[in-house]
Amino acid sequence: MDDLRKHARSYENELDTKLVAFAKLGNSFAQDMERDSAPLLTGDNIFDTMSVEIESILANLTSANDEMADLLGSVNTTASMRHICQRHRDILQDYTQEYCKTKSNIQAFKDREELLGSVHQVNSFSKNGLNNRKQDFFLKENENIMGADGVTNDTLSIAIATKREPVRSTWWSGWDHK
Repeated sequence: MDDLRKHARSYENELDTKLVAFAKLGNSFAQDMERDSAPLLTGDNIFDTMSVEIESILANLTSANDEMADLLGSVNTTASMRHICQRHRDILQDYTQEYCKTKSNIQAFKDREELLGSVHQVNSFSKNGLNNRKQDFFLKENENIMGADGVTNDTLSIAIATKREPVRSTWWSGWDHK
């Protein structure tokens, strides 16, 4: 049990260090977005590498916690042993949540940068007279979407009007009600 606790503590310490660095990476993404500085997409390798490392440590810590839980089930356990095992599971859960939250924030920054970068590209292409076919395609697609929106509104208007008006059916008139 002591060996497993030592492994779990070392994984937790390593994970803590990696998560702090990962959070700093997320903060640098946020600051770069605010300053409109260099594109964030150059940090993809760092983000991917850190994500893989953290996920690996999380997997190792999960394995150590599972082994502790299995050990608790097979030997006489004390309240302190159960408490220690529960504490390690709580720490794992906290680190997992922190990692997922930071990763999703960084991914949102990256997605936003990618979207804004493509918008800037389209604007620069149209200013330079380049890529007119793509621009024409997007304009045509926008017109199609607007047309579909109009058709949808018309269909909904007809449906609402039909719902409000009671339906009169002629097949009931032939029945004799006695």
